[in-house]
Amino acid sequence: MQLEEIDRRIIGALQVDGRASWRTISKVLGIPLTTVVRRGNALIEAGVVTVTVMTLAERTAIIEVTAESAQVDSVAQELASRPETVFVYALSSPTRLVLEQYLSRRELAYSVLEDIPSIPGVHGVTATPVLDYHKTLTQWMPDLITPAESARLNPNHARLNDLRGRADDGDLAMLAALAADGRTGTARLAEVTGYSTTTVRKRMERLLTRIAEVRAVVSAENLGLSAEAFLWISTSPSRAAEVADAIASNPFTKYVVTVLGEHQVVANVAMADYEAFREFLAEETWAGLVRGVRASTVLRTYKSGGVVV
Repeated sequence: MQLEEIDRRIIGALQVDGRASWRTISKVLGIPLTTVVRRGNALIEAGVVTVTVMTLAERTAIIEVTAESAQVDSVAQELASRPETVFVYALSSPTRLVLEQYLSRRELAYSVLEDIPSIPGVHGVTATPVLDYHKTLTQWMPDLITPAESARLNPNHARLNDLRGRADDGDLAMLAALAADGRTGTARLAEVTGYSTTTVRKRMERLLTRIAEVRAVVSAENLGLSAEAFLWISTSPSRAAEVADAIASNPFTKYVVTVLGEHQVVANVAMADYEAFREFLAEETWAGLVRGVRASTVLRTYKSGGVVV
């Protein structure tokens, strides 16, 4: 599907608030409602953008997997199929997979020592626990709409949610429906759960601030961002949060975490081209605070934001 400027603006609006009504998006962007409805639905039906709701977790880890070259694809697909996996990318330099998984400490030990190594073709697994999130795909919107439009759609878009609640059985039924289609309406959620629409609205407010996040998943390439990479950044542990926040402030940064490992910060960044990447890596606000950067180009995306590609 060939994207036009209107399509990119609608995608930007969905990245800011994936559950915003077409009418609200039309009003904020100044695009006729019929156009927004037609093109927005076409983008979703074509799979260019997928709106989902992802449950947050207390513990996550960045896992790197090396495999036989001929089996990288099958290993990646196996890992992407697992519900605890958030993303899976194939990287270069050297060729390997990077993934994020929601795992408890016990589950992480089993995953790294027994489970993943048992997948045919795998011959190396390393894991780095995530300490803090500084940006996730939920906060990514690479200048597709203006800051003023973003604020009108969702004043809280740039803020990270904290896990402060637990899902009960009613929440789980709603989350299952929303994982399949993050734009599922209140009336349909009431049918699924048996709750009144008033109760659904109250639960939704709690879910989306304490338990889960709405994510509009779209590939960087579809947005014209052809240079995507993961960065492992070494800095003083006392400056790690400062470096991570500085990197996260760039609108083309998709994901930034501080981790417990050889490197202190891991980031996923998508730029228009490698010249833009060169300028990003020389950014004065954070480049002077780091000791080194290990960069790996993204070769293929298998899962992003909990959505299998």
